[in-house]
Amino acid sequence: MKTIIKQKLGMNGNLIKGSVTVVILGVLMAATNPQQEAYTEYASDRLMEKSEKFVCQKTGYCDKDGMPVMVKNTVKNNLIKPAIDTTTERQNLGVISVYTTEIPGIGRMKTLGAFGKFITYSES
Repeated sequence: MKTIIKQKLGMNGNLIKGSVTVVILGVLMAATNPQQEAYTEYASDRLMEKSEKFVCQKTGYCDKDGMPVMVKNTVKNNLIKPAIDTTTERQNLGVISVYTTEIPGIGRMKTLGAFGKFITYSES
């Protein structure tokens, strides 16, 4: 009889531990779910990296090291960030967010945000 009681308590104990772990993980994920502003910064940096060579060719503002910091910041803050801000749809699922950015003529990017980080899983 004692063995049966210990086995049942052991299974319930594991269930309780598992439940507590899931709740803690959920609270941690919800607390670190990145906001739209953080995504805009991430996406603009990513787009800036990918487009710097193209912008250099079209504008002629670049030297051997690439685009000067002042020009890079101007393009990023005045062109890229506003474009990303206005063309991004955020699906906030509480513990994670899914961001879809579609800039006409440029492309589409789908990104998952969780634990304060971003993972781009689709780009065209």
